[in-house]
Amino acid sequence: MMLMHANPPAPPQGPAPRLRVLVMEDHAMVRRALVTLLESTPEEFLCVGSASNASDGLAMTNLMQPHRIVLDADLAGVDGVALIPALRNAAPCEVVVVSSHADDLLDSYARRVGAAACLHKIASAETLLAALRAVPANAGDQRSCVSGATEPSSAGCVDKTSVRQ
Repeated sequence: MMLMHANPPAPPQGPAPRLRVLVMEDHAMVRRALVTLLESTPEEFLCVGSASNASDGLAMTNLMQPHRIVLDADLAGVDGVALIPALRNAAPCEVVVVSSHADDLLDSYARRVGAAACLHKIASAETLLAALRAVPANAGDQRSCVSGATEPSSAGCVDKTSVRQ
């Protein structure tokens, strides 16, 4: 005999899905620090990869479909900000630009091409994490610059040679 429940139990309420983040930074030490920062908050962020140049970053964006990208404004001699439209066409993501230059023109340029936020590299770790948290999905024209899917089961972030799906 099969027992039926008139009101089936509600599915368990699990933790909120983590934001999938790709790091695009050409300086190895800075890239590793960003990855380590993301890995320190595994309940919120999942670093799905890191890239040291534009072509690898675009390829990883297509493959990994991140929710957020932390993008160096000067990526191995390439204008990282100019990559934003291509990155956002490759994945429905929001881009947080980081730069060693505190410049209103850079902030304006980044916003104009689709950056969700701009941070100076001297900003605190909490400022970057807050910027990543604060960016609503599909932020559209409400982007501002700030001065100062299914998740993989394993933790950690990888470089371009091995990506996590």
